Amino acid sequence: MRLKSALMALKNRLLISIFLLIQFTFGLAAITLSINMLCNFHYLGNSSNSLLDLESTYFITYDEMTTDRLKADQFNKGQIEEVYKKCSKIKM
Repeated sequence: MRLKSALMALKNRLLISIFLLIQFTFGLAAITLSINMLCNFHYLGNSSNSLLDLESTYFITYDEMTTDRLKADQFNKGQIEEVYKKCSKIKM
């Protein structure tokens, strides 16, 4: 009975109920996004296909966009082929 009267009072205060609905919606969205981020980071950290695995990950860079530090870290064709072979072995 108290719940019913509380809901009736909330219905009478339309502006407050709209604000509560918005707050509830944003709260659920924040909870959902944080859980999704945690799941994604768990996958990235514990997967063999992870981008965070530096031994099997390579980045393609372009000469006109790179700095001197990145030019020193560029991969040659042989290194990229080794990574490709390693990835194809993992997929089999």
